[in-house]
Amino acid sequence: MKLLFALTLLLTVICASMTMAASDEYIHLPGKSCADAPPCPDNRPCVMAPPRCNVGTCGKNPVPTCGKRT
Repeated sequence: MKLLFALTLLLTVICASMTMAASDEYIHLPGKSCADAPPCPDNRPCVMAPPRCNVGTCGKNPVPTCGKRT
């Protein structure tokens, strides 16, 4: 019974963290600054942040992105 409760609790934590990650997904906006960029599609604030990269050849200059939900 304790094992079943522990597994249920673990699955709940995993599902909750996956949901939070999906709601704050990275969105790179077009433009050079937040003033040039269109609004975020889900009403999050625009913030200037370093770009995320999959390869080591990315720039370090901040780009407009959608920030975290408030």
